[in-house]
Amino acid sequence: MHNAKPIKTPLAPGSKLHMDGTNSFSNPTLYKSVVGALQYATITRPDIAYAVNKLCQFMHSPLECHCKATKRVLRYLNGTIDHGLAFYPSQNLFMTGYSDSD
Repeated sequence: MHNAKPIKTPLAPGSKLHMDGTNSFSNPTLYKSVVGALQYATITRPDIAYAVNKLCQFMHSPLECHCKATKRVLRYLNGTIDHGLAFYPSQNLFMTGYSDSD
């Protein structure tokens, strides 16, 4: 997927993933491995969190359409490799929290 054509969104606009429709994915272990790695990537890439959450809902029986959606997320990451959160070590740790009283 390194040379895949980059795209602008992690999921197709208006797309809905379902439990039925296409054939079962031939290698569910590969699907679980890739989606698990994407879960880890959400730590520094919160922009893919929604898409990864949707893909995780089909870990027990992935279909071909779920695999295609996973590849789309990978293509999105390929096109936005310079985006993300950076965490650096620091001597001073200041935490600020906000809450809504409602």
